[in-house]
Amino acid sequence: MFRKALIFAVLAMLALSAGLVTTAQDSPTIGLSVSTLNNPFFVTLVSGAQEAADAAGAELIVLDAQDDSATEVFENILQAEDTIDAVFAHNDEMILGAIEAAQAAGREGIVFVGFDAIDDAVAAVGDETLAATVAQQPALIGALGVETALAFLGGEEALDAIPVDLRLVQKFTLGLSVSTLNNPFFVTLVSGAQEAADAAGAELIVLDAQDDSATEAANIDDLIAQGVDAILINPTDSDAIVPSILAANDAGIPVFTVDRSASGGDVVSHIASDNVAGGRLAAAFICDALDSSGAVVELEGIPGTSAARDRGAGFNAYIEEECSDLEVIARQTANFNRAEGLTVFENILQAEDTIDAVFAHNDEMILGAIEAAQAAGREGIVFVGFDAIDDAVAAVGDGTLAATVAQQPALIGALGVETALASLGGEEVLDAIPVDLALVTAE
Repeated sequence: MFRKALIFAVLAMLALSAGLVTTAQDSPTIGLSVSTLNNPFFVTLVSGAQEAADAAGAELIVLDAQDDSATEVFENILQAEDTIDAVFAHNDEMILGAIEAAQAAGREGIVFVGFDAIDDAVAAVGDETLAATVAQQPALIGALGVETALAFLGGEEALDAIPVDLRLVQKFTLGLSVSTLNNPFFVTLVSGAQEAADAAGAELIVLDAQDDSATEAANIDDLIAQGVDAILINPTDSDAIVPSILAANDAGIPVFTVDRSASGGDVVSHIASDNVAGGRLAAAFICDALDSSGAVVELEGIPGTSAARDRGAGFNAYIEEECSDLEVIARQTANFNRAEGLTVFENILQAEDTIDAVFAHNDEMILGAIEAAQAAGREGIVFVGFDAIDDAVAAVGDGTLAATVAQQPALIGALGVETALASLGGEEVLDAIPVDLALVTAE
């Protein structure tokens, strides 16, 4: 499935022999002769070369050889051959022309495979007229060509060949089981995943577990029965999901987890924020806001989820290690739910006369807690959430929420899809892919 595209480090030598290069160190000039500019692949290659030249302060002279290939070749082959099962073309322009010829001739059932993954070819993979295309990285090839030439001109030794990775772009079907679509964070995660799938010409089947482990298990069984190429899972429960992952493993379907991890099974890659670090961010903010001492309430997420476990672990570890005069006077679960955050915190307010701060494992719960405090007329409490959903960011803006730990759910979803597709295309992917966090405050 894989081959290596080679960039031959000859640009500098060709330019020198053509008299296009001045060896002055301040403004080198490089000549690039490209076979054709009537092909999107080479247009992108030249763009990458130009960006690298501009960044280095070099002049790039581009000459178009105006290569012209006949598009009627496959029409002649179709007339000569009654049976054609597959066609491979050395670039996408030719394979797209061959597809057009076959459609005009009414010839169906032919497997077409191209090379370069230009936009039109990726779209053709998406609509299933093209079975696959080999994806190069033309901008990177162009950039590396210029950078290699400049390094050579600067006296560095250049490699004889510089390989650039390839992958096979084909129509894949991915399944995504999400813990709930009743939470804006996961709605945004799914949106990011869908955009990435659409961009890659992949089909994405999204199923909502409704925060129920049994429903999620049934969803995974459904995706396995449909024969999807890979399954992305946002577990409702890190332990309960393990049998479903094992079932997917037995079916030969690779599994990827997003935002929340699983306790077992063979998972190719886990894409998520560092929830432990996020919990520590929240604790550090509260410690600073309360001058290192005070009474704190912790509202926990769904028991058994890695997000609840890790956020709580980071929060409490920071308090123990760095701010030991903070006392967690109440710690109760509200299941990542706004309504439960309200009712749970109402009960805590009745039981505790002094509450200086509240940390909730997600924004839905902290917004419910704020509503409860407002209804009870309790003021001066520092509230800190997690996720930076729109309502929480607005609450930071109006001063009712002191801070929220910002994840990037759209990016988590997109990276989940991109990682799954890269793995299906034969690329090696990391076991864990971290996504950066930040603290959103009014300052």
